[in-house]
Amino acid sequence: MECDKYKYTVSGNYTYATTNAVGCDSIITLNLSITSGLYLSTKVFLAGPYNTSTGLMSDSLRIFNFIPSTEPYSFPPFNKPQIAGLGGETISTSILAVTGNNAIVDWIFLELRASSNSSTIVATKRALLQRDGDIVSHVDGMSPVFFSGITAGNYYVSVKHRNHLGVMTSNAMMLNACGTTIDFTTSAPVWTNSSL
Repeated sequence: MECDKYKYTVSGNYTYATTNAVGCDSIITLNLSITSGLYLSTKVFLAGPYNTSTGLMSDSLRIFNFIPSTEPYSFPPFNKPQIAGLGGETISTSILAVTGNNAIVDWIFLELRASSNSSTIVATKRALLQRDGDIVSHVDGMSPVFFSGITAGNYYVSVKHRNHLGVMTSNAMMLNACGTTIDFTTSAPVWTNSSL
């Protein structure tokens, strides 16, 4: 296929010269920045706001403006580590204006842990939780969470919330750059309670 003809794997400036059907020359310049990392799509339900009749969590904190615009995990009283990325993420009011299944419930704290030792934290990220259980990026409130600079490989994935027990995958999971989905809401034994 023609679309597979040019595959760029290194950041840089690329030019392409062509002549169109009437003989005019064109030069196209591509300024490309490639950021290594991996995307993670995670799903979890918090017992406190979960409603068994609707299968959704309540977004009362959002409705009553109790969700902080800056993530709460990097500062007292929680002081969670900031590994492979800075904390202090903020969200816009437009993200908190979303209603329905994708309304924001609260901030969540994610950890990637080494496959050789589940006590070793490799990367952390602060993200948002939607009513339907999706954990999403603080940037737009809907995209998977991006761990910049983290290479594909096997990791334990831990999810924590400031008012609930944490959970962690029971085994290291293969995470890749294109995106991996981990669903903690299923009855399959892919997770365990985590107080780490």
